[in-house]
Amino acid sequence: LEHVGPKANFVISKKYDGASLFDMDQLWQSWTTIRSSVLYQSHSCHFDWETLQSSNIREDLKWELTRGRSTSVAELEGAKRIASAYSTWLEQDIFSKYNFIALPSSQLWPFPVEWISPQCIHKVPMDTYHRWMQVMVPVSLGGLPCITVPAGLDDLGRPMGIQIAGPRGSDRDLIHLARAYETAWKKR
Repeated sequence: LEHVGPKANFVISKKYDGASLFDMDQLWQSWTTIRSSVLYQSHSCHFDWETLQSSNIREDLKWELTRGRSTSVAELEGAKRIASAYSTWLEQDIFSKYNFIALPSSQLWPFPVEWISPQCIHKVPMDTYHRWMQVMVPVSLGGLPCITVPAGLDDLGRPMGIQIAGPRGSDRDLIHLARAYETAWKKR
């Protein structure tokens, strides 16, 4: 950690300094709205809408494009306002005090390759095909540089990681941190 300096701090819990973190439901709604809208806008020129409805493309992509097509300008603007407020919050409340944030890299261990996506996690049904990736939303929506390092293996030998993110422009510091982490990890 000496490569990133003695002030390397992490936010690794649901609370910091006694204050709650940004509302995850708001982040999820913002991210999914922006994602669906962008996917629809970028792919709609490649297909005829009626053909899409009757084609054999995956149901998850149909769901995403249908959602994006039905997103109103007001809904998209609301999602962008949340994303902007979140970015401001990260800059002013988190990265003014901490160099990095750390989150699990996934909400579950690797699943069978035959699955398109998990149907439930710890008996909680997934309401969308990508809800199982929700843990990456704080990094993705914030536009943060991120690096993933190993956390260990479960009893079946499946890997899990930790995603470490920093403020925009901290890419070099993240690489130095990951290199120091990797060196320490190999010595275990």
